[in-house]
Amino acid sequence: MLRRYVPALRLAWQILPRMTTIPSFHGRAVAFLAHGLDQVGAYDAAITTYDYMIDRLPSHHPGSQQMRIARSIAHLNNGQLADADTGLRGLRRQVAAQSYPPIQATLRFACLLQQIRTNHFAEACEEAETLQEGLRPLGVEAGYGHALMALAWHVQSDAPHHTLGGDEAATWWSRATRLLPPGVLTARFPELDAVDLAYPAAPTLSSVINAPATNVAGT
Repeated sequence: MLRRYVPALRLAWQILPRMTTIPSFHGRAVAFLAHGLDQVGAYDAAITTYDYMIDRLPSHHPGSQQMRIARSIAHLNNGQLADADTGLRGLRRQVAAQSYPPIQATLRFACLLQQIRTNHFAEACEEAETLQEGLRPLGVEAGYGHALMALAWHVQSDAPHHTLGGDEAATWWSRATRLLPPGVLTARFPELDAVDLAYPAAPTLSSVINAPATNVAGT
């Protein structure tokens, strides 16, 4: 939760052998391991670990769905676009048929990332109206999706007839940086460097608190 992924990976690896007789704890430790590997960019190892979990869970289990979406995201980050597309196509109908908002939100994020990685920026912008609400169940992690939408609008701002693209990009980047610091966003998705350079981040809470008070009465 503190994004200290390397120490967390070490701990997960150390406790894993002790959890073999407790299936629920063993599964959680493996899930932590997969998530940590994913976050530090060890995508091949993360995909293998996701596969391990997926093979041991029923396909309709929410945990299986979450792992399969996470695996598709890892495929996208690893440049395995065809594998990602196969996984996401198999998930769309299944996830839409059930009512687990966090899983639906994670799938929405994965589909947005797929649009970005396949250069379908215009299609991503067409779905912007419902994105903020669609990602809300992710909490602060929704900031990654807001940042990717900012990138889509940033790219579109250079296209003909998209004079408002820069304004939209600035709005989405501000939303993203209210939830996550710019450095966290660009570390996860390096292509966001261009957005970080082009638009200001939202003010930090400390800067707002320490800002001089405005004399409304003008006296």
